[in-house]
Amino acid sequence: MDLISNHFPIRCIVIAIAVPLVVLLFHIYNFHIILVKTSMGKRASIRPKRDIYSIRELTSLYKKEKGARMQKRLLAIKMMLEEELSSYDVARRLSVSPTSIRDWVSRYNEGGYETLKESRPRGGKPNISDEELLKVIEEIELENKKWTLGSVALLTQQRYKRGLKKSAVWYRLKKMGISVKKRDSVHRQRKETKI
Repeated sequence: MDLISNHFPIRCIVIAIAVPLVVLLFHIYNFHIILVKTSMGKRASIRPKRDIYSIRELTSLYKKEKGARMQKRLLAIKMMLEEELSSYDVARRLSVSPTSIRDWVSRYNEGGYETLKESRPRGGKPNISDEELLKVIEEIELENKKWTLGSVALLTQQRYKRGLKKSAVWYRLKKMGISVKKRDSVHRQRKETKI
């Protein structure tokens, strides 16, 4: 009898830990059941329609496509149709989010290859307009200075809340048709003329 009474506090501690743990596991299980039965569970199980393209047609489209993004989308659809994989498995294999896979499948189901293509260009609005960029260059020239990509970038960052980086200045000027020589080539030309 003495032996049992000595272990009584340990039994109380075990019960005090075990009961809340069982209750927690019960709630987690119920949440999982609710998740599967609700629209969130249905959304996760979206499948591409088989009657839009055959696997052979998808393979042909994949091989003809030059854009890597579009190839990845076509491959995802093909994997889901051919291997019967879930959006989670395909996402893991292609290193993209399951949400992207579901979005691609949804767009594919709406209209096939054409709706799967990107309809809008990537990126946001430019930080400053082309006119504002040209004004910055004119300001530098008015001070009787030669402008460089770095000086234009620095001035845009000082003048505007979201200025441009050096690479963005180069890209925008190239897009406008303004030739920009690299600084290294200018230095080489100066050294060659001195010799």
